[in-house]
Amino acid sequence: MCSVHRIDIEKKTQVIKIFPYDRLAYGEQKILQTWRQQGVPVPQLIESDFSKSIVPYSYLVMEYLSGVDNTFATFSPDQQKGLLTDVVSLLRRAHEISENSFGWINYHLNQAGDTTWQETVDKFIRGRGQLLVNLGIIAPKQLLHFAERSTHTSQDVHHSALLHGDLTIDNILFNRQHILGFIDSDPIGGDGLYDTAYLSTSIETLGMTGLDPVLLEGYLQRSASPSEAIRWEIYKGMSHIRQLCGMLKKDPQAVQIPVKITQMNHQLDLVNQL
Repeated sequence: MCSVHRIDIEKKTQVIKIFPYDRLAYGEQKILQTWRQQGVPVPQLIESDFSKSIVPYSYLVMEYLSGVDNTFATFSPDQQKGLLTDVVSLLRRAHEISENSFGWINYHLNQAGDTTWQETVDKFIRGRGQLLVNLGIIAPKQLLHFAERSTHTSQDVHHSALLHGDLTIDNILFNRQHILGFIDSDPIGGDGLYDTAYLSTSIETLGMTGLDPVLLEGYLQRSASPSEAIRWEIYKGMSHIRQLCGMLKKDPQAVQIPVKITQMNHQLDLVNQL
């Protein structure tokens, strides 16, 4: 887990974020630099230190984004749709940035990623999914069928975009008028639809549904092709798996977990029936 601290320097509030692994620090630094160059709102990077000479970890110092006056769930349906339309517009701009490989980004680029996006997806499903099989949450056959269906993700995915990688609704700061910024990334090189599907499942966790057309068709700026529609559903299944693993690690007794399990199993069954 990263450690985040607010500090006040010369009447300006800044954030120091300390990372347990260089990969995480490097990836977030890359997002802050490149997305900002694309005009995508992210905190301004003030300083980065990978030397471990001050503290035994890499850290970043960045701008503190303030002014949030409400959470997304409190906005009206029209406000939610308007803000998500703006989100996917910014994501299209951010995803124009190419990553040099597929997979989670390492500190040393020549060691980064997988040969194909399909390899990244397959490793993820079998790795995180097996944890849930071991806990008795996913049936082995259900996971196997889902992994087999994921072969669709290899179709038409040749551009490795620089993705946020952890795009929950909580990692986008809003006020009622506009988007303040994207925060707390876990960058990955891959299919841009993954970011939007991950965002969709995090919104569903809040009990809100019916926003998928705003995200998927808004991102594509057209109706999804059959291949895109299948990939979107697979990424939603992956996202539920990842988010559930995170919940179980943070607090195995969290009240949201039974609902998340139901949402995840429904999504895996949906994909397996495609």
